Amino acid sequence: MKIRTFIICDDIRSEIGGKHSLIGVYKDRIIFPSSMEQKNNWPKAIKIGFYVEVEIDKKLPASFVFKRIESNDESEILKGDINISKDSKIIRMTLLHPAFIFKKSGVMRFIFEFYDKTGKKICTVSPEIDFNIEEMSSEQIKKL
Repeated sequence: MKIRTFIICDDIRSEIGGKHSLIGVYKDRIIFPSSMEQKNNWPKAIKIGFYVEVEIDKKLPASFVFKRIESNDESEILKGDINISKDSKIIRMTLLHPAFIFKKSGVMRFIFEFYDKTGKKICTVSPEIDFNIEEMSSEQIKKL
């Protein structure tokens, strides 16, 4: 299995015809605006969405666990069942988190673990990009 698409955004809306609208798409970093009084005031929480497409190459997974890794600390974000047809070649997931907590600035990685019907792990995959979590003043953000 391989992650084909991994997008982090502010919100995901389901549209007519099976389409999705991704609002506020992040590139490779998430920037928190902060004043001098707010600087280094962690944790910070925001609503966040993940749009993910995973190519299936062999065994169909029955469930998944989505995790993040910060400073070698691994923690579960979401988990759930996967209901797809036997002919499917791609798993599409829209994962919304109402108050995703960022513990500190730095690098964050994400991984997916996929399991079969018996609960045996099939594989672990991750996006090929790490995300930088940063804070900047309004003046710094305007210069980007």
